[in-house]
Amino acid sequence: MLLVLGVIEGGACGVLFLMGPPPEAGFQFREVWRHGENPFHVPDRRLFWTPVPGFREGEIAINASGFRGPDPATVKPADTFRVVLLGNSVTFGFRTREADSYAHRLAEQLQGLPLRHEDRACSRIEVINAGVVGYTSWQGRVLYEERIRELEPDLVIAAFGYNDHHSASECDRERQTSAVLDAVRKTGLFRLVHRLRSGPPADLQQAPVPRVSLQDYRENILAIQEAVRADGADGLFLTIAIRPGVPLVENFREVVIEGRRVWMRQIDVALGALGPGSREILSRHFHGGAALDGLADDPGLCRRIQQLSRQYPDLPVFPYLLASCLQSAGQNDAAREALRRVEGLDRERRELEAYNDVLRTLDREGRIEVLDVARHFEAHREAPLFMDVIHPTPAGHELIARVIAARIDEHYGVAE
Repeated sequence: MLLVLGVIEGGACGVLFLMGPPPEAGFQFREVWRHGENPFHVPDRRLFWTPVPGFREGEIAINASGFRGPDPATVKPADTFRVVLLGNSVTFGFRTREADSYAHRLAEQLQGLPLRHEDRACSRIEVINAGVVGYTSWQGRVLYEERIRELEPDLVIAAFGYNDHHSASECDRERQTSAVLDAVRKTGLFRLVHRLRSGPPADLQQAPVPRVSLQDYRENILAIQEAVRADGADGLFLTIAIRPGVPLVENFREVVIEGRRVWMRQIDVALGALGPGSREILSRHFHGGAALDGLADDPGLCRRIQQLSRQYPDLPVFPYLLASCLQSAGQNDAAREALRRVEGLDRERRELEAYNDVLRTLDREGRIEVLDVARHFEAHREAPLFMDVIHPTPAGHELIARVIAARIDEHYGVAE
């Protein structure tokens, strides 16, 4: 029997090889799950991916426990106030030195601060950075249940939302399939049958969904809070800071390309329409926070941007780029009008900010405690706090650490 199955599987893989790569689909979500392909991640059935214990390369160093930063004590000392940070790449400190992450800065600011938790005097503070690149509140909920609660935290600080709002072909909850089904999906026979049934790519009818819906986000946050309280710890939830003035361009939008209706990221629409010459400029700006230097130097490129702004009237990326061209040409009134259009069209920003609103509502209802980091960032709009639309600079990490430390001192500090 096994021999027969092996022959069938080998034949299916051979047919797939002869068929060549599948035709390009109009809607590719592979990059949404690209975090699982990072060299410092390993696949995980329930969490999708987890950091590789002991990984070291460049600025990325994962300790033996699978977290960034120093290894936590195996058994929490009686005099230790243990803080665990749950979150995504912002918490992890991706593209940031470990010493510049808000986890590290928070640990520095708390050292020597006498604290009291319930009836325990705590002379030592330990901060564990359990942030993982690409994580949603769903993954954070599972991570807490499977690994964090055994660390006996006194305070759990959670920051989720950005990855929750990201487009996907299926939500995190639906992606939680059994190991058997995952294995079946990888077989040559399954892939061949799926390929034959799918046929050539056609106009896509089904819209993408958020990885975690607003309702599921609310449920995940409340589940984390309930689990934390059940373990005798406290929970604190952080809102998401978003760089002002720059449209979010990573989620999929419905567009018509060469007469075909497809789903694409705005940034990919722009790169495809403007050609390879614009790739470095746009990548540096949207992914690295650099200015749009060089964009307006090419009059032909600016004319093309103006045409695309009319061709795709519901995509904010093109009026945003057009505003840069207009400013360089001294047409300030027209540039301001283009930016007003951007504000009205930036649906993705409003969708992301809705996750902050969920936290604020739960806070007003007395269900959770929220530290509104986003409002603190808004109060320092002129400071260089962002390296892109979401990831903080070292100054941004310092600000987050400072406001968390102030809250901890306020709630647990002992007057001397």
